[in-house]
Order: sequence, then structure tokens, then C-alpha cells
Amino acid sequence: MKFIMKTHSILFAFTMLVFIGKLTAEPMTYYTILNNHEETRLGEYLYYGIEDTIFGFIRTNDFLPVGGNAVYGRLITSQELMFEGNEFELENVIEHAPPFPFPERLDYLRAHAAPHVPSQNNRMMTWIKFRGEQGIDIYQYPSGTPRNDSVYAHLAVPSWQTIFVDGDVEVEGYAAGQVTVYSSGNMYLIDNIQYLHSDRRNGWFEHEGFPHILGLVSDRNIIIKDNSRNGKENGWFEGGGWGGRHSININGSLIALGGSFTFEHQNDDHDLYQGPEPDERGFVNLKGSVAQFRRGYLHRDNHGGTGYRMKYNMDVRLLRYGPPGFRPGEYPDISGRHDRLLLIDGTYTFTNVSVNKLIVPAGVEILLDGANALTVHDSLIVLGTEDEPVTIRTRIPNSRSRFHIDRGNRAYVSMKHTNFSDEIEVDFEFDSLKVKHCQFDGPVSLEGNISVDSSYFSDQVELTSWESMRVSRSVFEGEIDIGGDVRDGELINNTIVNSHFSGIILRRFSNLRIINNLIAHNRYGINNQHHEQPELAFNCVYDNTRGDWVDCNPGEGSISEDPLMFDYEECDYTLTAESSCIDAGDPSSPLDPDDTRADIGAFYFDHEPWSIEVNPVPDDFLVSTFPNPFNRSVKVSISNSIVQIADWSIVNIQGQLISQGKWSLKQGKNEFTLNNHNIDIPGVYFLQLDLNRDTKQHKLLYIP
Repeated sequence: MKFIMKTHSILFAFTMLVFIGKLTAEPMTYYTILNNHEETRLGEYLYYGIEDTIFGFIRTNDFLPVGGNAVYGRLITSQELMFEGNEFELENVIEHAPPFPFPERLDYLRAHAAPHVPSQNNRMMTWIKFRGEQGIDIYQYPSGTPRNDSVYAHLAVPSWQTIFVDGDVEVEGYAAGQVTVYSSGNMYLIDNIQYLHSDRRNGWFEHEGFPHILGLVSDRNIIIKDNSRNGKENGWFEGGGWGGRHSININGSLIALGGSFTFEHQNDDHDLYQGPEPDERGFVNLKGSVAQFRRGYLHRDNHGGTGYRMKYNMDVRLLRYGPPGFRPGEYPDISGRHDRLLLIDGTYTFTNVSVNKLIVPAGVEILLDGANALTVHDSLIVLGTEDEPVTIRTRIPNSRSRFHIDRGNRAYVSMKHTNFSDEIEVDFEFDSLKVKHCQFDGPVSLEGNISVDSSYFSDQVELTSWESMRVSRSVFEGEIDIGGDVRDGELINNTIVNSHFSGIILRRFSNLRIINNLIAHNRYGINNQHHEQPELAFNCVYDNTRGDWVDCNPGEGSISEDPLMFDYEECDYTLTAESSCIDAGDPSSPLDPDDTRADIGAFYFDHEPWSIEVNPVPDDFLVSTFPNPFNRSVKVSISNSIVQIADWSIVNIQGQLISQGKWSLKQGKNEFTLNNHNIDIPGVYFLQLDLNRDTKQHKLLYIP
């Protein structure tokens, strides 16, 4: 039997206003529930909606288990929905979404926190009591002893403040102002933690104009303490009343970076403490959000039932902004170890990050913080475009940082339209690399099977290969140092100028062709230090102060004449009309784009400049796609003012046709689904619509 679940009306209104049909770089507090792993520490999947009620968005990097219909809101999974019993037919579901980049810790929060509360290697327990309009009291007492009122600090009602505790911490009370508490250890909730002027019974409040917001972050776990105020020893039945000795009310955003949101004393057989049977403690009344590395238990079936049931309600303010440190664009930071990261949009700071697979779409800016800020182990895919390149630089100007790929026999690198600042040292060891339209302003070391096309290097470049190497149509302003024992190598149509050392230094190779290159104004031209001769032909090697051809022969068709570049001292290496390099390349090379014989160098001289006439973009129809990035299928929505036929096609960034077809458009809104799109390579594509000789293009990002 199948059930259809409708989205709660209030949620639907906010969804339409805020969640505008695509996954962007939301902070962790955006989702009512965000889990990196759904599988618990005991290897179980806990199914949502059976005996708990959840109003809000749920996102997981794992399979998303659903066992009941008491879940109201958008469901997002990087895998698929999984069901227990009846298979529900749910609306507002996104499957195979890109994983959320779940950090190991948030160094930017630590760096911007004040005060920093030490714990003397956890010899001291910190207790934070929120006192509403009276501010915040921070106490400390020796760990393992009874709690006492030994004041460490008193704070006024905070205005956008972060507190960092270097150790375990206990929190409770009525929070006022805007504050985030970050703990490097476990965080214990010892009583209700809710906003001033929220409902004392359950923590509910009206969103509009509500001033208070709270973040609770732990590098480990967030744990509901087993005490009388939280329903100790079957408090749900024994406590009576509406909250005197059962349940816990929570307002705010809870984030357990390295562990879970869970509860103390779960009546496991190995626990020293064993509660009564049953040990039902009430409800977790949460109005806010929870993010956790691994799904934690809030209820167990042992002892006839132990723990809490969930009543979660979203704080819709979190769709617009988060607590301190989690506003959109505020200190976006990634640190720690990750299996797979897909960056979505905006600027990211990487601090001591180790990741197996990193995917970077167009327009993203990456800031590297520290000497070894980023290491990729398996694959790097960077999908910049001419209009939206990817930029990689250091977070602190004039500092140095290293971008490293460290598994030569496994790693795959594909980069397009990516710009590295001169502060970044690129050190890549890989199985295969493809680079096109990239700019490297700092030193570069590449080791593996190398393919470089139409790129720019302003510092020294080390190229090491034992198999294949192809470098074409690129500019080098520093020395190219070739080593390893390349067996199938080609340097074709490159411009190598202004190096304080050699243009090309050859240390070792087995089979290397150097054809159609312009090598000028360096200290040495081609400096061969290997005992064998490379294959040289049709190169222009000129005005290299210590020698043009060092221990090598020029070969067929090579010249030593002024290439007459437009202004090489100002880095304009294009050829003037009088250059002897024009039509002087290898006659067997492919023709230049103007259908004439190949020129020498990276830039060909266009004998017949041409341009492409672009049809005007019409303003009487609109196109949107979802999801984007997409995987198996993509939904296309078209709003059109008249009835007509649309010719659609999908092309790659080279303009090559991938698939095509026709759609009949009615007046108003039209929706179509593209399933068989014939796309199997990750990257940027364009959906092109042709109507009455007008063209509309929409960018698509395909992630397998």
C-alpha cells in the first residue's frame, strides 16, 4: 500500500520563497537535520517518521531511511531513500544529490571566538548558564566533583559573539542575544536550553522579528545528560506535569562534528548504570536544527524503552541566516579528512585538508590557509569556464601555500580555466593529468602521464613522466625541466620566453619530439643534458644569451631568427605580420584555425580574422533546470508566451552536439524531463533552445 504525503502548508510557503530549486552552499544550520552517516555506531539505520514528528528539511550524505509519514519537508539524499515496510511516495525528494562537505572541525570559529576558555587538559569542567537578560555566567569546577558556582567569567547579553571552550562543557538556561558556543570536547545539555520569551512548555516561538539565536557546536558529541530535570528514571511517567521531571526543550543549531547528538545512559548491558524498565524520559522538543557526523540514538528499545521521542520543528529564520559563524558566506571553511567534496558556489577556505576526490565547479574561489593547506589523493576535477574561471590563492596575501596530489599511480586530474596565484606551489603526482586553459603564476611540479594544452606558466615547471607527455599551445616564462624517462613525449607549438635559466632543460627521456616551438630571450635555449638526441624540427630558437642549441642539433626546418613578437617585454607574445614564424611550422602538423600552414609558437597569426554572429536572446520565455548539478536526469521548466515548437540540444563546452530533440510548448509553464541525455563525462554542458531563430542557453553541471 502506498501513501502520498503533502508538504505542510507553512513549510511550503517558506520553501517557495527561500529554497529556489537548487542546492547552493548553505551553512550547516540550514537543514533541520543534516547527517554525514545515517548508520549508527551499532550498525543500525533509524527510520524517520515512525514514532517521531519532524517538520523541516532533512539532508544526508547516506541512504535516507523512511519508515512513516510523520515527516514534513524536503528530503535530500546523496544516495537513495530506503523504506521499512510500506514504500511511501513522497513529494519534495532529491536523490543522488552531491554530498554536503561535512568538516572535521571549524577552525575559523575558534580563531574568531572570544573568550577562549581553557580546561587544563580537561582537569576542569566548564559550566555555561544562560540567564536571559542578565547575560551568561561561565563557571569552572574540578572534573568529577559536584557542580559548584565557581565563576570563571560573566558576559553581558551577546551581540554576534562566539565562545570557545577547550574541553568538555555543560550548558543550560534561557539564551538571549546572538551567540555560538564551540567546544573541543563533549557538550552536555543538563537542562532545557531555550530562547528567552519562548514557550516554557516546549520552546516554541513566533519567528517574525524574534531576536535571539544560538549555536551549539562540539568537535565530538552533544549529549543529553541523564538527570532528574531531563527525565531520569522513567521521568515521562514518574515526573508528571508538563516538564518538571521529563523531556528537554532545545532552541538553536546543534552541530556534532565528530560524533552524534545522543543521550547519556542508554541501558546497554555494559553500562555501569542501569535504569528502570521502562526508562522513558520524554520528548526532545527541538525548534532549530541538528547536524551530526553519525546519526545518534535518542531512543533505544532495551529495558522496555529507553530515552526520548523526537518532536522537531524548523526555525525558518535559519533559511535566511544562521547563528554567529554560520551566516551564508561568513568564514566558509573546510578542514580535516574527507572522502568526497563537491563545492557548490562561492569562496571556500581550506586549512589542512585531506580529501580523496575534489570536484570544483565554475566560478568557485579557493583560499589556501597554511603551508600544507590541501592534499588530494585520488581525483581532482576543476570545471572552470572562460566566463567563470576557478581561482586558487592564499587566504593571507604574500604568504605561501602548497597544493599537493600525492598518489601517482591512482590520482586523476582534470582542470579547465583554473587560475593559481604566484603564492601557490603546485605539486602534483598522478596517474594522468589533463590541463587546458589554466594559468599558473607560481612554481609547478607535475609527475605522471601529462597532457597540457593552451595554458600559461610564469615560473619554473618540472615535468616528470615515464610514459606519456604532451604539451601544446602553452606559454612558459620559466624553465621547463623534463625528467623521468618519458617514452612518448611531444612539445608542440609552445612559446618559451624570458627565463632566467634554460628555456628547456632535458635531463632524461626515451622518446621526445620538440616541434614548432618558439624559444627566445632565455639564458639557454634547448639545454640537452641527456646522452641521446631528442627529435627537433621546425623550432625558432633565438637570442638565448648562453646559447640556442646546447648539446643538440637544430633539426629540420628550425630557424634562429627574430620572431618579431608584438611586445615580448610586456608579455605580448603574439606574432606580427612580418614574423618569420608565420607558416613556418611542420607542414605535416594540423592546419591553424584559419586553414593555413601551422605557425611556430603558441599563438598563430590569423590571416583572415572572423567573428561569429550571435542571435539575440529573446525576453519572452524563461528556462530553469533542477537539480543542477544533476546526475541521472534533469527537469527542464520553460515559461513561454505563445504556442510553438522548440528545438533543444545539449552541447559540451567545445560546442559539440551530445543529444537533441523537439518539444511542443504550450502557452504558460511547460515541464520536461531529460533522462537519456547521452552524457557520461563529468563537466559543464549547455542546454540550447532554438525558437523562431532565437537562441536561449542554460548551463548544466553533470556529476556522475
